[in-house]
Amino acid sequence: MNRHSQLMLWGAVGIGVAAVAVILLFGLRFGPGFPDLYADGGPTIDGTVAFVTEDDDTCAQVLDVATGEQREIYCSQHVWIGGWDGDGNLVVHEEDVYQNVLTIDPVTGDVVSTGTVGDIPPVGTSSLRAASSGGHATLSYVGAGSSVVLIDAEGPRNYRFLDRGLTAEGKWAWVLDSENRLLVVALDGSSGPWVVKEGIHEVSWK
Repeated sequence: MNRHSQLMLWGAVGIGVAAVAVILLFGLRFGPGFPDLYADGGPTIDGTVAFVTEDDDTCAQVLDVATGEQREIYCSQHVWIGGWDGDGNLVVHEEDVYQNVLTIDPVTGDVVSTGTVGDIPPVGTSSLRAASSGGHATLSYVGAGSSVVLIDAEGPRNYRFLDRGLTAEGKWAWVLDSENRLLVVALDGSSGPWVVKEGIHEVSWK
């Protein structure tokens, strides 16, 4: 090996060592990669998701999970998602001069009723447990005396799982991560996770 090749080799080693040192000091810069639900091989999952995007918190939108089709159903000065009522209508919190609660038909976009801001329900469900430490995040399902780790991922130091819940048929778990992605994973841990939607910071699945 000539001198030039040796210098190139040591330069490459130095870059590698520096990259490892940066990761150890500052953690991973990017979140873990997961496949797109709508790419080849992704399962068909029923459900309707209401969400507000990172870039636009003035419009509530809904997504048909099975088809991937989405549309706006209500826009105002500032809105956030309050969940779904017993009739399948979307509850939206609206902040203008005052804070109001609107119940909206997700099909027509019509306002069914209005009210004032009440108690916000707790995030998540007791059967889904999220934990994180230094960028290592896990999502587990606890039921019938056993626990299954559904997602085990490494990301930036502040990577974690936020809002979470179970789908209506009880076969899937959904979770919003700190990279503003809605993920879905089989409740028995056999498949997934997949990315359903990126760039959102509020979500509710029915």
